[in-house]
Amino acid sequence: MTDDRIEKEERTNQLELEELNPCTVVCMAFRPEELFSIPAGTKIVEGCRGQNYQEVGIPEGVEILANWAFAQCQRLEWVSLPQTLRIIGEHAFRECVSLTEITIPDGVKEIRGGTFFGCSALGTATLPPGLREIGAYAFSCCDSLREIVIPDGVQALGRGAFEGCSALCRAELPASFRVPKKQEMLDAAGIRENIRVYRRESP
Repeated sequence: MTDDRIEKEERTNQLELEELNPCTVVCMAFRPEELFSIPAGTKIVEGCRGQNYQEVGIPEGVEILANWAFAQCQRLEWVSLPQTLRIIGEHAFRECVSLTEITIPDGVKEIRGGTFFGCSALGTATLPPGLREIGAYAFSCCDSLREIVIPDGVQALGRGAFEGCSALCRAELPASFRVPKKQEMLDAAGIRENIRVYRRESP
């Protein structure tokens, strides 16, 4: 990634945070027996990287999980995301090695790069119908993921999106993915000949 592109993405992320002008949660010391809690009115959650949470329920009203928000929370097994959520930052759940399932809310249009990279216990990922893009390495090295259903609205799969998903054996894709150009994109994303692919018919 070029320096110009990195700088552009940083400016974009900053604008997304500034436009809301919310309060922000920054998680500090935490005892495993305590419940994760977020104050009412919070719009952005950030800074929880490497904490000892086992369960996290993000309340309605939260709109953004910042980059690396819960990355490397190695004991995290369960997460509930609100319907108000619209942005999940890059690497937000990276290497949460105990996380077993995730349901992405309808308002999220993009799963950004590396969001679930290295979530080796992740067996189920439910994607919303309004999803438009799955970023580079978004689900890479999710060793327990056996199947994935790509919604009809998805137009782009980033490089390595499902690379290294050693258990992945079934992928259900939109009918639009029949064209040769889309097949090249699937190959680059890690959905190759060893995975049984089902393409839905056009409505």
